[in-house]
Amino acid sequence: MSTLERGLKSPTIDKLDEIASVMGVQSAALVCLAHALADANDPRGRLDQIAAEAQSLLEEWRGSPG
Repeated sequence: MSTLERGLKSPTIDKLDEIASVMGVQSAALVCLAHALADANDPRGRLDQIAAEAQSLLEEWRGSPG
């Protein structure tokens, strides 16, 4: 875990799922937060952008045939 915290390694999807499960959150929440915090000037704006993009993808998926 310390190698992840120090940025020496990147977690696999399986490891991310495991960490999220222990924390009681979705792994996607951890990914979104990491992306938001990468924008030090406006992390809240980045989260809003991610939410809007996810909403748009969901609307496209609901509207697609099949």
